[in-house]
Amino acid sequence: MSKTESSWKTESHELFDGDCKALRTNQNGDVYQLHVWVKEEKKLYRRSLRTKHLDTALSKGKEEYINIMSRVSSDKKIFSDDVTTVSKKFLDWKYEDIKSGTIVRTRRVTINTHFEHMLRYLHRDMKVGDIHTGTFLGYFNLRKDRDSSVKETTVSGEYRQYECSSNTDTERD
Repeated sequence: MSKTESSWKTESHELFDGDCKALRTNQNGDVYQLHVWVKEEKKLYRRSLRTKHLDTALSKGKEEYINIMSRVSSDKKIFSDDVTTVSKKFLDWKYEDIKSGTIVRTRRVTINTHFEHMLRYLHRDMKVGDIHTGTFLGYFNLRKDRDSSVKETTVSGEYRQYECSSNTDTERD
């Protein structure tokens, strides 16, 4: 352990030959955390193991690590993309539909406009995994405030379009 690590780590236990660690830090009190470096996504997965007991933490850590690695080996993402990335992927997908003749160019322009409105509401760096049923509760009022002529059917279409893109992103990859 380096000097910097030792200043914030109070206790560390390696699992699976160091591929993951159950550790305690100065900030989390006596509760163990799991740290796993996910090479495929080049990110550190961190999660509380919600226990102060070492044996329970090691057991939970092993179980969580196995779940993570099984998802990785199945080519499933561990970390959620941001809404801008998902929107771009969806619009690229729709561009392919224009090439194949499935939709016309003006339809993609409409979809792009819907996304621009939605991204202004959601904040471009929001993670798709953070979207929940209550996320869009204020969307209609925001759109009405920006443009009083907007109709409920327009906003409803925008919502459905965005919902569709976040669901198909995982299905098409």
